[in-house]
Amino acid sequence: MNDKVCVSIPLRNGSKFIEQTINSVLSQNYPNFHINIYEGESTDDTKNKLKKYEKVTNVNIFYTSNLGSPCRAIKRCLELPNADIIIPLMADDFFIHDSVISTFVKEFENSNSDFVYGNSYVIDRKDSSKIIRKFYNFNYSIEDLKSGYHPHWSSVAFKAQLIKDLDFNSNDLELACDFDFYIKIFSNPKYKTSCINNFTSKHRMGGASSKNISSMIYANREAYQAWKNNGHNISKLFLIKKPLLKIKQFLNQ
Repeated sequence: MNDKVCVSIPLRNGSKFIEQTINSVLSQNYPNFHINIYEGESTDDTKNKLKKYEKVTNVNIFYTSNLGSPCRAIKRCLELPNADIIIPLMADDFFIHDSVISTFVKEFENSNSDFVYGNSYVIDRKDSSKIIRKFYNFNYSIEDLKSGYHPHWSSVAFKAQLIKDLDFNSNDLELACDFDFYIKIFSNPKYKTSCINNFTSKHRMGGASSKNISSMIYANREAYQAWKNNGHNISKLFLIKKPLLKIKQFLNQ
């Protein structure tokens, strides 16, 4: 396993959780990886928390301006890596074991995939040991996405070339750039995808797209718009299916 891997972390006002996030990556047993952290003018104690990592060999910290939306920060961070494989990780999420990267890389090699995704836990924002929902994936098709199913952003990995090939977030979405990316991947038979039966990360509730009802509605509308942006006819029932699916998953725990 010789692929060069970059874990990309966009960050703004994440002082409460960023150390746990970074440390979960640094603990990985895969030998050839680096972390790119894109810091966007935090106003809390984030910059002080980052100081201890500035001289860590495989950690790159980029201090830059606030780009105004989570998806703009994600896109900028994804464009920085010098790597074969990118694993995106939000600043309040973290890997749950030390072989996450090696598990992803092994799957890329065994399946010859372009995009790989695993399972994740949705956890309480304050108590990372409290699991609210178990997010199980399966081998999705584009029709599954139309029903509201999709991988979780902090449990995916993909070949770096996809960022350029698919012009990541070309429509400047604010919250649903991940779903837009999934549509482009799963609707194109050129790209091979693979699901691994492995829990890779924990995702805290209350992120940018789930911090309140308003943000959830806005993200859902953007996801609906993403279908049109990519030339797909989609029923307005999608606006109901996607949130209802999440509610169903919570109730089935």
